[in-house]
Amino acid sequence: MVVAIDPNQLSHIQDLLGVYLRQYGLGHGHRAIAPESYEATAITDAVTDAVTGAAIQAVPEAIAAELAAIAGAIVTWQARAQAIRAQGLELEAWVQAVLADFDPQAALAQVVDAAVEQGQQLITTRIHAWRQALRSQVWDTLSAYVQTYVPDLAVEALRPTVITIVPMVADGQLTRAETEAIVAQIKALLDLAALLDRVIDPTWRALATQVATYLDNTASLESALKDTVNAYVQTHGPALVELGEGLIEKLLAQVLKKRSEFNIDVAIDPELERLVIRQVSFKLHWLEASTPPSKTALEIAQQVTDEVTDYTHRREQPSGMPEVYYRDDATSNTSPLGGSLEVGIMMQPDPEPGTEADPEEATPSDTHPPH
Repeated sequence: MVVAIDPNQLSHIQDLLGVYLRQYGLGHGHRAIAPESYEATAITDAVTDAVTGAAIQAVPEAIAAELAAIAGAIVTWQARAQAIRAQGLELEAWVQAVLADFDPQAALAQVVDAAVEQGQQLITTRIHAWRQALRSQVWDTLSAYVQTYVPDLAVEALRPTVITIVPMVADGQLTRAETEAIVAQIKALLDLAALLDRVIDPTWRALATQVATYLDNTASLESALKDTVNAYVQTHGPALVELGEGLIEKLLAQVLKKRSEFNIDVAIDPELERLVIRQVSFKLHWLEASTPPSKTALEIAQQVTDEVTDYTHRREQPSGMPEVYYRDDATSNTSPLGGSLEVGIMMQPDPEPGTEADPEEATPSDTHPPH
């Protein structure tokens, strides 16, 4: 399946990216680089190399990564405001399209009508505020987790912990580049002693409990499910964007039937199952780094394929309708297998006709942890 990219919306997002750069500069790790300090040619080369995968030097690579993170934040914001129809890995396709022919040098030098620039800055200001709020919420949740459960958090455990926290506070919707930017910032600024001294709102302590429950109980299950999803992709070749939560739920059910073969020896309740589905769906952004699937995972992938094929043959549906397990409707938060899969803190702005969403709806004071 090819992700449909609306050229008008693509151009609008590129315009917003240019406005964001002129307004805030480019974050380099945890420091801010003002627009006038750029070496524009290096940025252009870095962006090109980030898209093509060519080897680049450390500084341009960091610049390109942060540019991709900003582009990802803008794409995610537009998706939440329903300005574009995209979710999950479709967001990654949009980011690639935005960066493919984006010229940072031209964007920084562009002279825009003052009224137009001011109107677009209203949007980029909200996006910037949302990015800051998201980082604050991740820091608060990590602080609560460290204070309550792992005061001696190991360095090697930091990245997987943060990547587990992010979909919980971002409602499962964030791009890989933006997630990696959050991880990089936390690595650069981490001070365990300071985390232990922070005063944390009970909201984030409750979410930290979910993080601890997940990390303490689901390592083998998450690994088995990711292995099985990888097997499904390698053997049956669907585009990653076609892997909706419904299909992952189906694969999870089969993994649990063979829990002994995957060495899964913990009790998994429905709430924890939903967390696993949301986490694995989010971590598909890193699927290409997966190891070859196991024999058991390959067997499950074939079994699920057979069941889906049998289901679609028996189900009467109009010609041209998509098969039920491949992806969920872009505006739906439910699984085709039944039941809500909404896990995490809702940060989605309420769209208004002809306007962008209000970031105040995404501030920590207006959010609540899942129950």
